[in-house]
Amino acid sequence: MSGYKCPLCGEAMERDLVKYLDHTNGHVIDQIKKQHPEWIAADGGCQSCVQYYEKQLSGEIEDTNIGPEGRRRRKNTGILALIAGTGLGTYFIFSNASQAARMWTFLPIFAGIFCLLQAKQRTCSILAEIGSRDMDQGRQKITNAEITEKLRARGRKIIFKAVIFAAALTAVFVYLRV
Repeated sequence: MSGYKCPLCGEAMERDLVKYLDHTNGHVIDQIKKQHPEWIAADGGCQSCVQYYEKQLSGEIEDTNIGPEGRRRRKNTGILALIAGTGLGTYFIFSNASQAARMWTFLPIFAGIFCLLQAKQRTCSILAEIGSRDMDQGRQKITNAEITEKLRARGRKIIFKAVIFAAALTAVFVYLRV
């Protein structure tokens, strides 16, 4: 089985999991091409991306406030920030830095976990707080109060989880001795 990388979101998967778009999905294809002009239908797309665009067209996207591009950016930023944070923590450990200096690892570790959780939950905590969404076509105000509150609650949980996980990982770097 050869691997496949979705040209829309960049997720790698086995080739047989790919959902190809046929000519009967013209509206979905048009929506994808609006946001990804470089994409061609013959490239196909992963099931998650295709469902996203189908839901976007039907108006069903209520449980999210960031689109595939926003999730991709957060995922990449999160990975880089975690690498930076763990690299910094490792440097502090091997250079016998003070515990106070080691506390600085919290910032990049928090940023990394925060970005990764937002990508996974398809929710930007900051946009949720201001009652907006950016589905890769610019920021828009969310008019449904129920959806706004649901996204705000999820955004706050993301922040809480990021703080807890970052504090735990930072504690490892602060107290670990070589």
